[in-house]
Order: sequence, then C-alpha cells, then structure tokens
Amino acid sequence: MIPVGRDPKIQELVRVTRVSEHEYRREDLADVRFVPLIGDEGWTPAEQRPAPSRQFKRVTDQTLAQTIADDCEPFDAIESAQLDPLLALIGDAKIVLLGEASHGTSEFYRMRERISRELITKKGFRFVAIEGDWPDAARVDRFCPLPGLDVA
Repeated sequence: MIPVGRDPKIQELVRVTRVSEHEYRREDLADVRFVPLIGDEGWTPAEQRPAPSRQFKRVTDQTLAQTIADDCEPFDAIESAQLDPLLALIGDAKIVLLGEASHGTSEFYRMRERISRELITKKGFRFVAIEGDWPDAARVDRFCPLPGLDVA
C-alpha cells in the first residue's frame, strides 16, 4: 500500500500486489489525505518547498510494479537480511516511520523488531511508537526490552 500523487492535499491510495516473480497488479483504492507533519521534523510550508527534482507522470501498472521491484532489497530470511543499506538511507533522520498493511503477519512484526533494534542500537533511537491492536500494544507497554527506551 502506498499513497501516490504530487498534490499534498489529495493522493490516491494504491495497493500493489505481487502475483508472480515479475508480475504485479495495481489497484487504486481510494483518494486519501494525510495530516501534514509539522514542527522541527515536519514539512516546510508549500511556498518554501523546493521544486521536485524530477517530473512525475502517469505510469502503467506494470511500469509502477517494475519500479517498485527495482527499488526493493530482496532477502532470504528476516534473521539474515542486510539492514546496512536501509540504515544508510535513513542517514541522520530523527523520525523513521515503518508502515505496513498486513496487520497481523508474523513476518512483518519480526522484521519491524529487527529494524527497530538496529535503529536503537546503531542509530541511537530512544523512542518507538507502534501501531497495533490493543492486546499486542498492552503487552509491549508492559515490557521495555532496553533500559532507557520509551515505549508508547
């Protein structure tokens, strides 16, 4: 799932589903609008925003799917996935958002745990906010795996 569009006031929520090794299906689900991030780590006002570095154009489902496939980092197992390229992309960011649309797959939760652990141990992150269902969130709230880490 990904919001797509140049206009920050409205975007299209798109679901891209991999149906085979080189085939993807795109579904336009709905128009969406996200609350803009504000403050020190938020977006600059539109009038101060630099022009996009490249022009966006409408692409076919297959072109979008191929673009996503080209930018993916494949891995064989969660435990052995190389996260250094991701950490390099994150750079010195103060906020990292890990989105997901599965709401319940163990693979996502295990990979989110690996990425969160790397952000804490290698990048010095000290706060993790988790979107989750009530029982899982309550369990996390009662257990803080690293001293000094705030969990919300």
